[in-house]
Amino acid sequence: MRDGIDVKRVTRIGVAGIIVLVAVVAGAALLTSRWADDRPPGRDAAPRSWISGPLLERRPQEDMAHYLAAKRKLTEGYGWVDRQAGIARIPLDQAMQAVAEGARP
Repeated sequence: MRDGIDVKRVTRIGVAGIIVLVAVVAGAALLTSRWADDRPPGRDAAPRSWISGPLLERRPQEDMAHYLAAKRKLTEGYGWVDRQAGIARIPLDQAMQAVAEGARP
């Protein structure tokens, strides 16, 4: 024992650590090789292909332009929300101006 360090004990712990490390690596390699499926798919396996079916949007830019135009029409135009209840829609800028001036909906 030198300067309070038990060399034999440190050596044993180091060797034990190396043995455990080697065992873990060997076990992982064994499991990986056993779980790897390198066989070609059987005849009953579904063929690998891209997802088939209709496209969600054929022309997304055009769809977005139509969507934004419809939203712009709602925020910039007049219309009925509920005609029977007498609730109308006014342009957003006009509504904000009215509220800023103290009008309540």
